[in-house]
Amino acid sequence: MPRQRFGKLPAEKREKILEAAGREFAEQGYDGASMNRLLRAAGVSKGAAYYYFDDKADLFLAVLEHHWDRIARSAILDFDAHDAEGFWGALGAVYRALLDMCVERPWLLGLARSVWSLSPEMRSDDRLGRVLEGVREWFASVLGKGRAVGAIRTDLPDDLIISLLMAVDSANGTWLLEHWVGFEDPEREALDFRLRTLDMVRRMFAPGAAAP
Repeated sequence: MPRQRFGKLPAEKREKILEAAGREFAEQGYDGASMNRLLRAAGVSKGAAYYYFDDKADLFLAVLEHHWDRIARSAILDFDAHDAEGFWGALGAVYRALLDMCVERPWLLGLARSVWSLSPEMRSDDRLGRVLEGVREWFASVLGKGRAVGAIRTDLPDDLIISLLMAVDSANGTWLLEHWVGFEDPEREALDFRLRTLDMVRRMFAPGAAAP
C-alpha cells in the first residue's frame, strides 16, 4: 500500500503519478514496466517515488486499486428491483458504463491485461492477491444477484461459473485491446462487440441453457 505521505499529495499530483504508472504497466505489463520511464512521464524522481512507495509491486497495487475503485463505482450492480430479464439489461448497462471509461482511456484495457498476465509468482504476492480476490468477489456478486432473480443456471458450481465469467472477460478485453486501433468508431463498434459477448454469456448461463 502507498505510504501515508502519498495521500497527502495534491489530488492532481497523485492522479498524474497513477496515470503515468498505469499507462506504463498497460503498455509493457508488470514485468516489462520500467520505473525510470514511468517516473519520467510523471515528473517524479526515483528518490521521491520510494518516499511514497515501497517498490514496483507497491506502485502497481496502488494503480490497480485506484482504477478498480473507479471502475467499481461505475459498475454498481443494483438488481433488487429487477427480474431475470431485467438482470441482463442491467448488466448490459454496466458494460456500457465500463466501455465509456475505455473510450476515454483505452489504455485501461491494457492495464486489465497486465493483471490477467501476471506470473504465478506475482499472483502469490499477498498484496496483488487482494486485487485479484476483489475482482473475483465482483463476479461472485454478479452471480449471486443473478441467481437471486432466477437469471443464472444452478446446475454448475459457483466457482466454475465465476472462473468462466472471468475467463470470458479476460479474452474479451484482450481482443478489444488488439483491435481497438482498427475501429472506425470505437465507441459504437466496441459496444456492439461487448453486447454480443454479453448475449453469448447469457446463452451460456441462463437457466434455459441447462442440459435436459
